Amino acid sequence: MSVWAYVAPDAATCRALLGRGCERVFVDDYPRLARELGEEPDTSAAVRDAGPRVLVLDLGSSSIRASLVRPGGTILATVREPTPGGAPEDGPRAEHDATAVAEQAARQIVRLAHASDGPAPVAAAIASQRSTGLWVGADGRPVGPAVSWRDGRGAGIVARLESRAAEFERITGLPLDAAWTAVTARATLGDTPPPPGWRLVPLGSHVASRLTGEPPDVDPTLANRTFLLDAEAIDWSPVMLEAFGFETSHLPPIAPTVCPRGRVPWPGTPQGVPLLVLVGDQQAAYVGIAGPAGRRLALNVGTAGFAMRGRPRGTPRLPGIRRAPLWTSERHRLPPAVLDEIPVPLPDDFRRGPADDAARALARAVAFGEKAPADWVAALGTALTRLREVRDASVRVAGGWANAPHLVALLRSTLDLSVIVHEQTEATTVGAARLACAGAGLAWPGG
Repeated sequence: MSVWAYVAPDAATCRALLGRGCERVFVDDYPRLARELGEEPDTSAAVRDAGPRVLVLDLGSSSIRASLVRPGGTILATVREPTPGGAPEDGPRAEHDATAVAEQAARQIVRLAHASDGPAPVAAAIASQRSTGLWVGADGRPVGPAVSWRDGRGAGIVARLESRAAEFERITGLPLDAAWTAVTARATLGDTPPPPGWRLVPLGSHVASRLTGEPPDVDPTLANRTFLLDAEAIDWSPVMLEAFGFETSHLPPIAPTVCPRGRVPWPGTPQGVPLLVLVGDQQAAYVGIAGPAGRRLALNVGTAGFAMRGRPRGTPRLPGIRRAPLWTSERHRLPPAVLDEIPVPLPDDFRRGPADDAARALARAVAFGEKAPADWVAALGTALTRLREVRDASVRVAGGWANAPHLVALLRSTLDLSVIVHEQTEATTVGAARLACAGAGLAWPGG
């Protein structure tokens, strides 16, 4: 039985309907219901917890989250705001104001500190959208906007380099695509070389640098999405640099995912909080779902759907599937594991406008039995089949939309896998916190 219920205005009513056998419940005020169902912790009152905690900044395409996380994955508090310039405008441009992003991240840290009367965090981590990058000058300040992975101006570059696509994929582990940072950077420069002193940095690297005051570096998970990284050597590829007309001087140094990167300001703590992690958002999500050495199928459903599976380093790569380092550290300069992933974009009707509007649109479409959600879930199933190993009998699901019962029900009725909703759906935050705990020498309860 499906229910279209404007008369289910609260979480208790929704749970009661689901408990009586209703497959789907639709309410008009979806964001409020999601909060009542526990999508994110309430920060209206001070968080009182005397144990150690870590600070995590999640720099997403649609929102920025600042969170305090206890070892083991309990999120104590979260402050969330829309990402400046996060929604693409009409036409091919999709950009962020990098200075505004860094300033907003700093403000959210202050707000989070005021929501907590416990001790200062023992460590900090930044998880970031991966392919969004910007040019900075010799002083580290932006010389233009951060160009989003959703920007479409690189299509001509892709067409020009198509004959070398197979060569590039062997080096980088990635197919030639207009989303990669090198492609958008070359498209915005045209045929001119970068001016002296300019460097191309991922958005996460820039925010880390502005918060700590240290020169920017990049970890392998973010370097991977520049499309300039040799996936085996974990170093900048001379072949890729030549193809795009760049030099190593135009790029930041590569540093491990888990290593000291200076200190992030925290109110009332003059010395600040050590920043120990810089990592790509999907790698963080996978660690949050499957652990640092995870070997299981995972599905992260947020701004897009990502089907993922971790494998040991050296496992032969599957044709046409994106491969990236999962994480590195000062001890493990080469990644002990790699992440195979297949993105499954949301249908166009659900990608336009604010995330809350998209969630309501999806809820309506599922409730009315429309075709687009079923097609999207079928595409997710196809992606999981390509990644699946013989022993995989289940898939763990996380991400913002894992809180939506209508979507979970559709997954369970469609996939030939057992669908397990991860206990903490904000997997990116939890995974980044887990890596930060490892860097700080804190035990992670339960493994």
